[in-house]
Amino acid sequence: MPPDHRINALHVAPHLQSLGGMQAVLRHHWAHDQEADIESRLAVLFERQTRNPEKADALGWNWRWTIPQMGRAFEQLMRRYPGRLCVYHNLWGLPFLASGDRASRRIGFLHSSTPRLEAELLAQRGLLDGLIAVSPAQSSLAHKCLPELGADRIRLLPLPIDPPKIEPARGVLENRPIVLGYSGRLVKDIKRVDRLPELTRQLSQRGVRYRLELLGDGADGTWLRKQLAGNPAVVFHGIQSGAAYWKLLAGWDLMLYVSDSEGTPVSLLEGLSMGVAPLFPRLASGGTAYTQKVDERLIYDAGDMGAAANTIQALAQMPAAKWELWRRRCVDAVRNHLGSAYIHAFRDFLEAIEKAPRQSASVFETRPFYATDRLPLGLLSRLTPDALLKKTPFSVVTAKS
Repeated sequence: MPPDHRINALHVAPHLQSLGGMQAVLRHHWAHDQEADIESRLAVLFERQTRNPEKADALGWNWRWTIPQMGRAFEQLMRRYPGRLCVYHNLWGLPFLASGDRASRRIGFLHSSTPRLEAELLAQRGLLDGLIAVSPAQSSLAHKCLPELGADRIRLLPLPIDPPKIEPARGVLENRPIVLGYSGRLVKDIKRVDRLPELTRQLSQRGVRYRLELLGDGADGTWLRKQLAGNPAVVFHGIQSGAAYWKLLAGWDLMLYVSDSEGTPVSLLEGLSMGVAPLFPRLASGGTAYTQKVDERLIYDAGDMGAAANTIQALAQMPAAKWELWRRRCVDAVRNHLGSAYIHAFRDFLEAIEKAPRQSASVFETRPFYATDRLPLGLLSRLTPDALLKKTPFSVVTAKS
């Protein structure tokens, strides 16, 4: 049944061009929103230019900006787009941006599960009409922190993936090294890429024949390259997209995760669609649940690179028939993420929120003087990140008590 009306939406996100799960979802919306009769724009907060100014606005913020500067710039932009349904990806900036967004409704979209997620959710009380989660753990925490939303306003959606129709050609492991892959941001914070040098040392000590390929870049990419310099088994591919990205992914045996926290990584789902088994830390995460669909042995204790190396050593000796079974399980695990299922489920949720009574604050007071508002973002994020959660007070609270 075709949609009964067009929805005007605006996605608000920190970044678009970097390699990450949120960016993959945003690019999917970029390509497919119109198929679901969603007229959407994208506000990219921390990039200076966009490839398609007809569909996106780049605000060009950086670490020197203060909260009042960002609030004024966002309010000025939103004067051009009043009455839109605003989707705040990872909730970034919502406590101080909501007062200027002129939104008809607000929806939060959780991509990541960080140690501060509970505090971030609690800071959104009264600001949201709905929330999208990508893992059961996120959904459960959202119900706990935002009980006023109720069951109908918190939706768990399967993330979208668009794998090409290619047949991976890996060859038998007996005749080659096991190929390990890492896809994502090269940063120590949360992603913990500082653990990768230790993992390579553990593998070498065990005499494992391996090749480690890294896709992506980030603030600690230069540091990581120096740490792994001289290791002929390590290859840095940088940021790749399109056919080049999928070709590399299809050549991996295992996708590595060494993080302190994760949600449901899009890279994991994309790898599974290519028959790449994840090696995943034991976390309260959607990624853990998907890994268990392949085999419980692919889960290791978070931070234990010795245990991860032991698993890789065992898998390097696993019979080809067992590998083929695992690869079929990988593909089966993500069948509900393929095709148009996601974008239509997203559309259905937006339409339900539009038709339901508004719950989010719509009238705001003048933001009071917060000393931390005068600090540049780079300093603020390091010294007192909770200051980013200070709300602009609203004089009319339309959310249910």
